[in-house]
Amino acid sequence: MCGRSKPRRYTPDFAVQWRNQRHWLIEVKPGVKARSPTMEERLLRAREAAAELDLHFVLMTEAEVSRPSFQGIERLLAVRQQEHAAHLGMSPDELARVAHTRSEDLNTLGHLLGDRGCIRLSHATSVLNERGDGERRVDALLAERALVWNVDHMLLPSTFVHLYSESNDEELFFPNRVRRPS
Repeated sequence: MCGRSKPRRYTPDFAVQWRNQRHWLIEVKPGVKARSPTMEERLLRAREAAAELDLHFVLMTEAEVSRPSFQGIERLLAVRQQEHAAHLGMSPDELARVAHTRSEDLNTLGHLLGDRGCIRLSHATSVLNERGDGERRVDALLAERALVWNVDHMLLPSTFVHLYSESNDEELFFPNRVRRPS
């Protein structure tokens, strides 16, 4: 503790536990404040402490929080809430059928994606629309993060979607911060 102030209690603005059991601590600060030397030091200590606990620390500024593309996320959160409510009253067999359908949907889209890696949302919807519920099925996959898109873009029929990969979490939320190999 040499040269450091006494230990302090820290409470993040948000704590997220993903389905794959990864944990994120999310701190939201105005960009100007986040770039101040004092705050940079505090955030660095918070990031280090989180890493020691095997937690991922994420700083968001108004640039990420106020994006109009978050409207798509709000829509999917509502879908997710409806899906969970519907699942509460299901028998284990019914839940197994839903899981099987999701797995088949992902398989179908995975084959369709092939080497391209992404397709337009409208195409994914039409492919899964054999029962007239393609939009609901695609929304459910997006709400579960089985399908993803760049959240810097509005979620429209022309938006490109791709299968989720854990390795691209940072890029999904912060595409301007991720350094791509040249």
